[in-house]
Amino acid sequence: MAPNRAPAEATMWLHEFSRLLGDIPGDILCDAIDQLQRSLKFLPTVSEIRAIADKELNKRRRVFARLDAMGRYMESGKPIPAQKALEADAKPTVMDRRGERMNEAETAELNTILENLGACTRYRPDGSRYEVSKRTPQLVKHGEPQRPTRADYIAWGVDPEVLDRIEDAKHESGD
Repeated sequence: MAPNRAPAEATMWLHEFSRLLGDIPGDILCDAIDQLQRSLKFLPTVSEIRAIADKELNKRRRVFARLDAMGRYMESGKPIPAQKALEADAKPTVMDRRGERMNEAETAELNTILENLGACTRYRPDGSRYEVSKRTPQLVKHGEPQRPTRADYIAWGVDPEVLDRIEDAKHESGD
């Protein structure tokens, strides 16, 4: 901001920037601003920041959708297909439906996605936003690392037949 701007105007400007960029996870937002600051003489505009940040956010959404599809395949016990088939099965998330009103379940899904992306913004079904504070995760010491056992994989939902096939393949290859 220019030094001759009134404090109230600067506060309004910062609030508006925060409102317009609040849905972007902090790491993506900081990277976009840093990238722009290296090449611009003045503070970047919202549209300049969004031009960079939205590309990265869309990449993250695609990765999340693929991971979600992979998780659904794993839960169903079906083998995970090649990437093209996996991408075809990736459902668009509620984050891809800007401007549409959401019900309670969709709002909960969106808030879970935002949490997974590391964003502090959350939404209510009426469309209003609120912020949550980022908590510093507490490190937990679990002891010495151990390889998962067959029972662990079964408890995680892996089909025992899949484990048998993997074991057979290991024996055939000499591992």
